[in-house]
Amino acid sequence: MAELRDGDTLYDWMLARATNLTEAYTKRDNGEDPKVLVDCGIQEVAAAGIPERGLLTVLAAHAGHGKSAVAAGFLEGAARQGYGAVGFFFEDPAEMLTDRTFSKYLKSSATDLRQLKTISPNHGRLASAKEMEIVLGKVTESAKPWATRVRMFSNKMTVTALFERIEWLIKTVPNLALIVVDYAQIFISEDESKEHVIDVLATRLAGIARDHHLAILLLSQVNTNKVMERGQQHLRSWRFNNREAIPDRAAIEGFVPVVGDLMWAPGALQQRARSVLFAFRPAVILNMLKVPTIDDVIELVFGKNNYGPTPDPVLLRWIGMTASVMSMQRPTGRLNASL
Repeated sequence: MAELRDGDTLYDWMLARATNLTEAYTKRDNGEDPKVLVDCGIQEVAAAGIPERGLLTVLAAHAGHGKSAVAAGFLEGAARQGYGAVGFFFEDPAEMLTDRTFSKYLKSSATDLRQLKTISPNHGRLASAKEMEIVLGKVTESAKPWATRVRMFSNKMTVTALFERIEWLIKTVPNLALIVVDYAQIFISEDESKEHVIDVLATRLAGIARDHHLAILLLSQVNTNKVMERGQQHLRSWRFNNREAIPDRAAIEGFVPVVGDLMWAPGALQQRARSVLFAFRPAVILNMLKVPTIDDVIELVFGKNNYGPTPDPVLLRWIGMTASVMSMQRPTGRLNASL
C-alpha cells in the first residue's frame, strides 16, 4: 500500500491515495474484499457505510435500548463473514454473554436458560439435563466455524491494560477487523477525572483504528435524565398541536439522544469518533406513554457523520426474547437444534 507520509506535498498524497483507491476498486471489481468496511452480514448496516475500517465509531443509547445487542450482532456478523473480531464487554459476566448467544438458537430466553426453565417443545415440560446437553452441544458445534473467530473479554481492566491487550490481539488474531469496547464510562481512575479518562480512551482507540486499519466500536451511556426532560418537552409541544391524537413516532422524536447527551465527555467522544450512532427502540418509549406498541424494531440513528451526508436511520428487526438484532429483509432463523 502506498504511504501518505507526513511532510510530503499534497500532490504526493494525491498520487499515493490514487494508487490505493485504484487497488481497492480493482479488488471490488474482482469480487474481493476491498477492506474498506467490515461486512457484518446485515445489508442495511453495510448500505449505511458502517462499521468503517480505520475509524472509531461511537454507539450510544438509553439503558436497555439494545446497544450491547447491536454490538454483539456486529461481532457475530463480522465473524460469519470470515473476519477476526474482539469483544470487550465489561458490564455483563461471561456466563450471561454466552447464554445470550445460546438463546438466539433456542426457543427459550437467556433468562429462562440461566434459571433452568427451558421448555422442551416436543414434550411441553422442563427440558432434562440430558436433552440440554444434546441441544447445547449441537448449537456449539454449529456455531464453531464463526465463534472461533471471536475473542471475548468480560473482566474489568484499566485503560492501560486494555491497550496492552489490544496490541497483543492485533499481533495474534488472524484477519482482525473489528473491535468492540462496551462501554466508555466503565473506565475510572482515582487520580484522573472521568472526562480525562474517556478522552484518552477515545483518542487512543481512534489512533489504533487508523494505524492498524481496524473498525472500532466504542459504546457509551447517555444522560438519560437530560434526554427524558427534552423528550417530555417535545411531547407537550406535539400534544398542543395534535389534540386528542395518540402519540406516534413523531411525538417521541425528542426522546432520541443527540451527541450532546453522551455521558461525561460528549466533546471528546464526538471529536474522536467518525460517526456517532444511537440505538433507539420507539416501542419502549411509546409503551412507557401507555401506547401499546409491538417492540420489534430498533433504529440506529446517526447523530454525527464526518465524511459525507448523514445517512437515514437504519431500521433493524429487534427480537426481544433473545435480545438480538437482524436484517429486516430476512425472517428470523434458528439452528436446527430443537429439543
